[in-house]
Amino acid sequence: RGMLTQWLGLSCDRLRGVEFVDADGKRQLASKDVNPDMLYMAKGGGGNFPGIVTKFEFDTDPVPSSVVSKSCMFGEWDGKRVLKAWTRHMYDMGDSKRQMFSHITSFSNPAHWAFESMCFSCDQSNLDRFHAIVDQINLEASGRRNGDGCHVRDYNGPGGPWLQKLLAEPGVGGGAPEKLAGPPEGGKWAADHGSSKNGAVNVPTYELSDAALDALIDRFHAKPLDLGVYQLMLFIYMLGGDKVESVPVTEGAYGSRRAKWTIHWREFRADNPEVIAHSDSISSALGPYLPCTGFYNYFDTNTPCTRPIPGARSQRDAWLEAVHSDVGKMMAIKGAHDPSHTFRSRLVEGHSLPETHHAGSIAPAIPCGSTSCTVNVLGTLVNGFSCRDHMEYQRSGYKGHMPMNAIAACNVVASMYPPCAPCKPPGLPPQRQSMRLRRLQAVNASASQNLRVDVSFAELPPPLQELVWANRSLLGWEPPHWE
Repeated sequence: RGMLTQWLGLSCDRLRGVEFVDADGKRQLASKDVNPDMLYMAKGGGGNFPGIVTKFEFDTDPVPSSVVSKSCMFGEWDGKRVLKAWTRHMYDMGDSKRQMFSHITSFSNPAHWAFESMCFSCDQSNLDRFHAIVDQINLEASGRRNGDGCHVRDYNGPGGPWLQKLLAEPGVGGGAPEKLAGPPEGGKWAADHGSSKNGAVNVPTYELSDAALDALIDRFHAKPLDLGVYQLMLFIYMLGGDKVESVPVTEGAYGSRRAKWTIHWREFRADNPEVIAHSDSISSALGPYLPCTGFYNYFDTNTPCTRPIPGARSQRDAWLEAVHSDVGKMMAIKGAHDPSHTFRSRLVEGHSLPETHHAGSIAPAIPCGSTSCTVNVLGTLVNGFSCRDHMEYQRSGYKGHMPMNAIAACNVVASMYPPCAPCKPPGLPPQRQSMRLRRLQAVNASASQNLRVDVSFAELPPPLQELVWANRSLLGWEPPHWE
């Protein structure tokens, strides 16, 4: 992901093929027609790819012809208002037609919040809309009107606007790429930035509850030490949008396709136990409100939500499930292409994961109600997260009850496993009789018949429409056109 994700999509979705050296030392190709399972692994599998990639082939676009940035600054204790205003407009900003990117950063020293948005190759109509969105967020967060407190920059210089923006990100400022080899301008980065600890969690909804925001901000402000300049940083940026979410989850191993935004923190002086404990405390504070999901390059092995549960899961299993879309499929590909484990991978270390399958895969011949069937149901992906994640996420906020639309969506997708068709995840609410509940039950029951339903798509409750639509590729079912 990057600054162009909402406009052009994820880099892994532009990947057409790879050249790689396999476990036998032979040069191989992977594309949609040749070794498609290895292309799947290359799209988000990271270091678990069972080979050495020597070449990538991408679909590309011209670099942006213009980059306009608008940054607004806020005080140390304005974070909650800024985040609430920003997330209210995130859906609009994530529309690829807007050609936007937006993110929020905060630091312990100097203590402030910065909200920056960018418009790429924008015509006047898009620029007008861009400024209107940013000004509205600024107004809702601070009461300031007409862009007060914000700074506009039109990037230009050697190499063009896009290169100048890329150079500005690490603090180079402007000029030639050779400056990247030297010290940052202004001496922003401290000498003791040699070790750092990252933490991150992805957010599956556009808005976050007040309790979750309070937990994040309180922990961020609870500094472990008298930290120096830029030693504790919080990065919050958009992940979703139509360009990302229109691609089926089954296209690659990337596990964050249904996330709307991410919360990423970084602390330096990571050799200090107080710094490590503080980073973990941020993750623990967010645990009751968010599923255990993130990027593998930001997701520390010791992230609290991936810690082992005796008799239930290993730390490795929890980590894999948190960062990838279908661990069972990845294990099968790894076993087929590297049976002797020539390439080191988390997929083969420690205990093996329970077998999981996407809808439409070959299901094991197991009786309904068995442990394996329950594992399959709970591992089923709905809207980018497993049914287990959905239930864990709802447990605190919904007092142990999973909303009916989420239950129905899990049942619809999970019942595509023939042996599991009559099964339901454990802990369902009591079967209350109501028109809505009966309709959802009808949809669930009909799923075992490949969704040959006499309830039209338009008649489904809107939340279920959204979830079924998002998972139509898993269901193998195309409903009538629906916007």
